[in-house]
Amino acid sequence: MLIAGVDFDQKTGWYQGDFAISEGSKGSLKVNGTKISVSRPAMFERFGVVITQEEFTIDRADGSIVQTLTFKNDKTRHILKGFCGGLTTAPF
Repeated sequence: MLIAGVDFDQKTGWYQGDFAISEGSKGSLKVNGTKISVSRPAMFERFGVVITQEEFTIDRADGSIVQTLTFKNDKTRHILKGFCGGLTTAPF
């Protein structure tokens, strides 16, 4: 389970994960219909490749989430695809 946060007032967002837009370095928010996208420029190296941008997109219509990394050679790769879960309250 991973956590994503979106602040519509500040037009920012963050995401927790192995490669992540962190809470301390929030990305810029864009809303297009039902899709929420948060991205930020990055410049770090992992496993011998330089990552230049991080992004995640949440589709509010179906709850899908996709995390994407952009590399120095402008290639992009989806790192994570999944669905947002609902909040479940424990019965105690």
